[in-house]
Amino acid sequence: MVAMHEMSLALSLLDTIKKSLEGKNVKKLREITIEVGSLAMVNTEQLSFCFSIVAKGEIFSDMKLDIQKKEAVFRCISCLRE
Repeated sequence: MVAMHEMSLALSLLDTIKKSLEGKNVKKLREITIEVGSLAMVNTEQLSFCFSIVAKGEIFSDMKLDIQKKEAVFRCISCLRE
């Protein structure tokens, strides 16, 4: 089952990558690294699967999506301690 939230994130990520490559002579991408916050409610396995579906194409074939989870940090608004 494909989660719609992760699919929309994968499509948005692909769009962002394509926009950042406009005007550049890139023949192939090998790896993209992204950080996903622990409070984002994203299933990283599903995101990776969805991205592999939407990223089919010449420069995206065989590209690795490296998803790194980032832990949330909470700070006191008075003293700024974590």
